Amino acid sequence: MSADNHDMNYSAETFVVSGGRPAHEHDAPVNPPIVLSSTYRGVDAVNIEQDRVYARFSNPTWEGMEEVVAKLENATQPGLLFPSGMAAVAAVIDLVPVGSIVLIPKHAYMASVTLCKDLERRGIIELVRVDIEDTESVIAAMEDAASRTGVTPENVNYSAPKVLAWLESPTNPMLEVADLPALLSAARRLGIVTAVDNTFATPILQRPLDLGHHQRRNPRPRGGMAWSARPAHPGAARGTCCAERAGSRRASE
Repeated sequence: MSADNHDMNYSAETFVVSGGRPAHEHDAPVNPPIVLSSTYRGVDAVNIEQDRVYARFSNPTWEGMEEVVAKLENATQPGLLFPSGMAAVAAVIDLVPVGSIVLIPKHAYMASVTLCKDLERRGIIELVRVDIEDTESVIAAMEDAASRTGVTPENVNYSAPKVLAWLESPTNPMLEVADLPALLSAARRLGIVTAVDNTFATPILQRPLDLGHHQRRNPRPRGGMAWSARPAHPGAARGTCCAERAGSRRASE
């Protein structure tokens, strides 16, 4: 990629259409070419974190989009592209181990709620439904969950959170708006990992990771994850996950 595309020197509106493309060189393609190979050459010692290995781990065809979405969300980690929004949702919620508590808005995207309700029915998680517009009640639910699971900022496990606060703002379809800075600040104070469904606002209008960052007074990493599925309708559906917390850029099989 060219330096212009690699660094977000444009407005977000311009970067949406100009970023993630091949370098501006004579005879270079305007769009990334489709790479059909399912496997890639490696060395004797395969580094699963850095080497491509298989197309399901990494593919130049979609890496440009992953880079663009991650930069739009102002994430410190590479983005991960999924074939659908629900694939992205499931990848995040699958992080929680058995016995964990998941907080989710009462009027969140129905497929997300259905997934969590199914996990609760199977005895995998405890699901707590919250009124996302009632900031005090959501924080109270967070405090109760943190108290019952024993999580703190010192023992929080970002790869297997005992408490996950699944936030959505605006909600789908009720368009309820959450006080994200307040909720993210409370979650960090309690050691609760958060995920934000940013579908409706998109990073053009709202960057959840930035909302949390502006409240942070120390260099400790926070648990933050922003995901979005764009577009949901019609014809094409894709999901992306962007995170601030350090971790693998590879998706598990």
